[in-house]
Amino acid sequence: MSALILEDVYVQFPIFGSQPTLRKTLFSRTIGGLIGREDRRRNRVMVKALEAISLNLKDGDRLGLIGHNGAGKTTLLRVMAGIYEPVSGRVRASGKITPLLEVLPGLDGEDTGYDNIVSSGLMLGMSHSQIQDCIPDIEEFTELGEYLSLPVRTYSSGMLTRLGFALATAIEPDILLIDEGIGAGDQRFAERAEKRLDALIGRSRILVISSHSDVLIRQFCDKVALLQEGRIIAIGPVAEIVEQYHASAASAVNHLDVEADKDANGDQEEAMANALLGDVDTAIDQFAGVFQEKLERLEAANELAAALAEQGHAAAAADVALRGLVTGPNRELLESAVEYLVAAGRVSEIGSLAVGGAGIAEFEASQEPPISIVVETLEALLRTQNQHVALWATLGNLLSRQGDHVKAVAAMRRACSDGTGDVTHLLTLGQILAANGEFQSAADAFHGALALQPDSVAARDGLSNVTRHTLSC
Repeated sequence: MSALILEDVYVQFPIFGSQPTLRKTLFSRTIGGLIGREDRRRNRVMVKALEAISLNLKDGDRLGLIGHNGAGKTTLLRVMAGIYEPVSGRVRASGKITPLLEVLPGLDGEDTGYDNIVSSGLMLGMSHSQIQDCIPDIEEFTELGEYLSLPVRTYSSGMLTRLGFALATAIEPDILLIDEGIGAGDQRFAERAEKRLDALIGRSRILVISSHSDVLIRQFCDKVALLQEGRIIAIGPVAEIVEQYHASAASAVNHLDVEADKDANGDQEEAMANALLGDVDTAIDQFAGVFQEKLERLEAANELAAALAEQGHAAAAADVALRGLVTGPNRELLESAVEYLVAAGRVSEIGSLAVGGAGIAEFEASQEPPISIVVETLEALLRTQNQHVALWATLGNLLSRQGDHVKAVAAMRRACSDGTGDVTHLLTLGQILAANGEFQSAADAFHGALALQPDSVAARDGLSNVTRHTLSC
């Protein structure tokens, strides 16, 4: 019998060196209690992501998580998945937990489609034999044909989505955790994908799904938990809690605590409410018109993101900052975007941001490249926030991209040193060491990966390659 039990769980993240850029005339204090300054001398900010969370889920439960951006839905899913450790409280699970939190589970652009099927399957907890059994189904479902033998960097975005979706839904879950935003390309394929997702959910014993879609929640869930500022404020029947959520969202629009010029209050409140509800472009345009001298769009995005972060809405702040960077390159906004992503528990998005992904505007040749800015920001955070494994791993990957193998190895060793046993980090460490000619150390890393995942094809191949190089020397 499967079960998932959370007992009085608290989660918080420290942010160091945070310098608020908010106009003093616009906001003079923080509210909500989600982000607060713990030590003013050290300029340390604590993000209280979850507070007093208790749940008891058993076979057959279908729980929906709803709430505005930054309410704690994704963080709660990550705690359930074991990605985040609570600072207090307990999480107990009986049964295999399968987190489906993104539609592209660790795809490597240089590897072929088939290679990615193997590596992603291992990351999702499948054995090598289970992966081989799934390959014909993935071939048929994706309709990618010979493209599966080519590097995935040659794929279109639609092809990538097809492969990622097929991989993510090939699992056999006991406890299935789904974050919103799972899509599958064109309309014909989307219809097939919906049936595949329905079948996946049907095979799970316990489902927890986070979504802003009432249709999705009503379709798959038999009860709903409403989150606000990291707390579950209501849990119960779907119709009742969804109605309560919409009522509370309307109330939030009317009661946002904004101190500003009296004539601008309405626009400020509406801009922030639109940001919280996901209409980021409209929010930035509205916020730009708040001041007597209208702000440029980039500056408006910077100020609005800071305002949202001050009020505890890290996820919405990150969304606004990322959208602002689409408008144009800006070092300050890029640094802030990294901090907001960390606070929102979205570290996995930082790597793409650093290499010019996420649709951000191209920095000019005369400007410092985004990857250098992101690396500097991560290094500053990690000087004191040195237990954040995901940050060390992200830094190591970016340093490797920059060709700084010595620092990359040091960062990846820190990512591997906490004892959590992340095979992906050990594989990356081995690859970096091998590229730097440190074959014996690379072999040690691959041996470590094999100790954790004996059927890891990537670890076996890496060990074989470094052994061959060692013998040839």
